[in-house]
Amino acid sequence: MLSLPHTATQIGAPSRFENPGAPRFVIGSACANALANGGTGEWILRRISLAFDGVTIEAELLDTPTADAIWSALPVEASVSTWGDEVYFDCGVSCSQEPDARTVVTAGEIAFWPPGDAVAIGFGRTPVSEGDEIRLASPANIWARAIDDVAALKSVRSRSRVRVVILD
Repeated sequence: MLSLPHTATQIGAPSRFENPGAPRFVIGSACANALANGGTGEWILRRISLAFDGVTIEAELLDTPTADAIWSALPVEASVSTWGDEVYFDCGVSCSQEPDARTVVTAGEIAFWPPGDAVAIGFGRTPVSEGDEIRLASPANIWARAIDDVAALKSVRSRSRVRVVILD
């Protein structure tokens, strides 16, 4: 039996191109996460690549309004800035702070910092960290999770470039 997240909503009968016995669902606000492959229960995951000078990180998007906005803006190319063990860059979108935005993140969480309209990826201590925590400058929306080890971003320098693209 297919298990669906609590945000799933059944939307009606399948079209003539889908498995006639399978119900159709839309998951949260992300239409890209609708059931695929004729109702087999496989999810379409939204994956991206963030290619910095010499380092590439792949990530999976979460089901959030911020993730939807960034997905719609891709591809993006930008200049990178660093702040301690954090890289950040403008991604060409503006998003409001979401209710679950937070300042302290874990390695691998990819955030959007609303005051700066910037993607922020913390991978270690920043100038405002307490102890070993990864603390951003202010609350940020978590919109993706890195598949690769973000510690590799230690070699990325300010004023280098990043290109963010959708993976097939």
